[in-house]
Parts: sequence; structure tokens; C-alpha cells
Amino acid sequence: RSVQADHDVVVLALPFSVLRDVHLDPSLELPEWKRLAIRSAVMGDNSKMMVGFKQPYWYTRHESSGTGYSDRAGLQNTWETNPINGSDTRAVLTHHAGGALARALLPGNVQSDARAFLGDLESALPGATEAVQRDARGGILAHTENWSLNPYSKGSYSCPRPGYFT
Repeated sequence: RSVQADHDVVVLALPFSVLRDVHLDPSLELPEWKRLAIRSAVMGDNSKMMVGFKQPYWYTRHESSGTGYSDRAGLQNTWETNPINGSDTRAVLTHHAGGALARALLPGNVQSDARAFLGDLESALPGATEAVQRDARGGILAHTENWSLNPYSKGSYSCPRPGYFT
């Protein structure tokens, strides 16, 4: 639906990746440098997969905070998600991926992606497979958010290319 209203000031907080698909009326009188910035801004590729665990085994078994970096194919960067709401019987570990791995993490493939993640996590911090939380059907309790597929962001973080500012 369309709504028309008059305001003295409007603050529009949209990433340029989304704003470029919005019709910007000429009455806005945006300078060419601003229109160029909107047209050419690039967003990076990142995805987050959050995996539930029965306990923060990385701490109890390995004295680790859950934060880690890796060069393994399915494991790049992890941290314990919201540890203040975790307990001895529940915890969430976030896997933050970038680049090609981020683009490949699709919500429809969350079970196979979670298994690949667990395999690499198991080799780095043994006990992952045993400690992972499963649903009633045996599926891994996990959620993937691929920011490049999100229509409200069309990417994760701004990613200025060489020459963008100069």
C-alpha cells in the first residue's frame, strides 16, 4: 500500500544495496556523488549458523570461551552466543562464515551444513557431536542466516572496494 505524509525531516536508514531499488524522486535533489555512492556501494558476504548444544562443552571440557578461528573448510569463526542466557544444560555456538562458504550456507541445507560444521568442530574441540542438541526427529538444532539472501540487507557489512572513497 502507499501512504503519503508530510514531515519536516526524514531519517531513512537503509543499506545502499536496498536503497538503490527504491525510486528516489528528483525533488530530493541528491547530488551526483551521493547517487554514485548508492549505485556502487558493495556489501560483503557473511552468514551465521547458530547451533544449539546440551551444555557449553567447549568450556566444561576444554576451558575455552567458544571463541575460535580456523582454517578448516566448514569452520571459520565461532563464539558462544549470549552466554548470559546459557546454562549447564543449554548453550548456543555461532559459526560466522565469510566469502564462498558464507554464500554456500543456505537455510534449506541447514542440516547438512550443521553436520559439516560439527565434523570440523569435532576435530578442533572433541565432544561436539555428543554435546549437540537434537530435536525430536534427531535433527541438529540449528538456524542459518545468509545475509546475502536477505532482501532487507542484500549483503552483510559494507565492503568498500579500492577507489570507492577516492
